[in-house]
This record gives sequence, structure tokens and C-alpha cells, in this order.
Amino acid sequence: MVETPQQTPGALGPATGDRGNGPRKAPLDGPPGRLEAPRPRPGSEWMLVLLFLAGIWLPRLDMTFHLFPSVDTHENRRPGVAPTLSARGLSGYLGDYGRYFTDNFGLRGALIRADNTIRLKFLRSSPVSRLIFGRDAWIFYNSDVVPDGITIRDFKGLATYSAAELKVIRGNLDRCSRWCRARRIACVFVIAPNKETIYPEYLPSFIRKIGDKTRLDQVVEAVRSDSTIRLLDLRRTLWEAKSRCPYPLYSRGGTHWNQYGAFYAYRAIASELARTYPRVRAHDFEDYDVVVDRESSEDHWLGLEENTAFRFSLKEQGAGSPDHGKIGKVVVMYDSFWNPLEPFFTPHFDAIIQERVDRDRDIVRALLERERPDVVIYEMAERSADRVWKQIGF
Repeated sequence: MVETPQQTPGALGPATGDRGNGPRKAPLDGPPGRLEAPRPRPGSEWMLVLLFLAGIWLPRLDMTFHLFPSVDTHENRRPGVAPTLSARGLSGYLGDYGRYFTDNFGLRGALIRADNTIRLKFLRSSPVSRLIFGRDAWIFYNSDVVPDGITIRDFKGLATYSAAELKVIRGNLDRCSRWCRARRIACVFVIAPNKETIYPEYLPSFIRKIGDKTRLDQVVEAVRSDSTIRLLDLRRTLWEAKSRCPYPLYSRGGTHWNQYGAFYAYRAIASELARTYPRVRAHDFEDYDVVVDRESSEDHWLGLEENTAFRFSLKEQGAGSPDHGKIGKVVVMYDSFWNPLEPFFTPHFDAIIQERVDRDRDIVRALLERERPDVVIYEMAERSADRVWKQIGF
């Protein structure tokens, strides 16, 4: 006789399908259970409030008490100055204060630096429209967007001079050279090449040459037959130095040559001056101690420490060497490319009169008549030379 097992509490029930003593599940057609979201802990709510308040007030506190180190954003302008309430009334004061606050609010430099870093390193894009982001994190100046000479269009060969313009330029350079020569002043025009002229391989692939000649090509050809015009074209000098120098000659993140590039330019200029003053002899590389700074923000448009900078200092035994010769007085008409050059020339001149190039008017003649120098060096960047040699008015 087979016994049928009796059902006991907790056994398999015919309606629920439960086994054992576990909790019973509600039938599928029963009322749904109420799901409650987990409540945040009180401490986390206060933490969010504190972070929100810190985000609002920390810039204001830093602006007043300078809690954090300032970050140089390398902007080529002066920040706004705090206004004072005057008879102009409240509306004028509020507008002035708004401009002041925009330029000086706390952590502004750090936030700009962070934005630049994210765009450059992670998004691989240029943070500002006037810059072109090239290969291997090289940055180039797009003067077609912000007028400051001509760079990319000239590189492409799309900004050439007309025959009439070349005639004016040659005439101006010729008159200046002859005027100086008649007064026993050695006159040398020095052209500092654009960065894309020396390092075109780092330009983005969409920038290519179209025309055959740049404006500098045209001017060099136009004055070649006139032996009185001493126009020093440094392109070949820097191309050759680039092939043997272990470091770049230009700043990766800026527009200028670094002190390596300036060193090779210095030797070429000194060689040109030696035609008139044979006692002048440029120092060799071995005469300098060179310090390498691999994380420098020098000449970086965005203020990032991504450039390699160099510091050339003349060794003591070379500083007083009489065999390198000296010239009495020199007048230098310069732009920003002269800054890395100037330390190399200091040992060669008794006096250096430096005057920044005025792109709106020519002041050279009055300056030379007053100073009566032995040499005048007219240094100008390739991108902005156009406005300089068109307005020389000897």
C-alpha cells in the first residue's frame, strides 16, 4: 500500500509555487508592491550645499584675499583697473566695475589655463580662432583672422606684391641705405622669418603652397642687383641650422625663435657686420653655458608650460675676449624678435640705442641724426616687414 504524503505547512503549495519556509510572493495579478527610492544621507546633502557655496564665493574670496597663487595667462594687454564712484553716476560706475570684474575675478587665470589644457591636450583643437593647431602640438599664428602682418596667405603664395609696390619698396630701401652710407653709418636690414617658413612640416595638412613666391622672395630678387642695400635674409641660415641642431629653433607654442634660433641669427648678423668692421667676430657655441628648461611657458600664447626654453650665458673667459671686437654705437629698430637676440650683441657694442619699430610712421632719420651711430640694424619680422619698408621715408 502506497501512502500519499500529506501536505504540511511550508510544503509546495498548489497556488503559489513556494518551496520551503521562504517568504511568499504575491500573485502576479495582485496589487503591485511600492518601490521606494533610497533616501540620501543628511551628510551628503550638506556636502552638496557646501560645494555649491564654495563655487560661488571662492572666486570672490580669492579676488579679495588672494588665497591662491596667480596664474599668468600671457594676455597681451593690461587688465582693467578698479573704478571709483564719481560724478558720472551709478550707471557709469557699474559698467566700469563690470569690465574690471571680468578681467580680475578670482581664479580667472587658473580657469583659463584649465580650459586651454583641456582643449589642447584632450580635444586637440585650438582654444582661440587666431591660432592654428598643427602637427605634434605645434601652434601657428593665423594673422588672416587677427590682423598682425600676414602669415598663412603669404606662406601659400597668395599675398604677392605688384610691380608698382616692389618699385616703391626698392626705392625706399635704396634711399635709406644711401643716406646712411653718405654719413658712414652701416645700415643692415634683418628679416626674421616666420615660424611656418622654417617649420612648414608642422603645419596642418590642409595648408599647402599654391603660388610660387612669397613676398620676401620678391623683395630679395628686387634688391639683389643693388649692392648698396644690405638685406639679410636669414631663411637659409636657419634651414641649415635646423638640420643639425638637436633642438627646435622656434617656440612650439609661440611665434618667435628661441635663443637657439637667435644664436644662429646672431652669428649671421655678426658676419654681415664684419664686412664693415672686420674686428667683429661672433662667439662660438662653446663660449656659452646653456641651461635647458623643458617646461617653460615663455612665448606660449596660451600660457601652458609646454615649450622648451634655453638660456645662453657667456662664459667668463669669453666675455672679455678682445679678439671678438667691438663697435662704438648701434641703433636698433626692432620688434619682438630682437628680445632673444639682444644678449648676444651686448658684448660687441659700447652703446645700444633700441627703439621699437613704429608701424604707423618712420622715426629712423630723426633718431639717426640725433644719435649719429656707427651702425643701424633694422630688424623686422617677415610677417610685418611689409608695413615697415613701405613707410621708410629717407
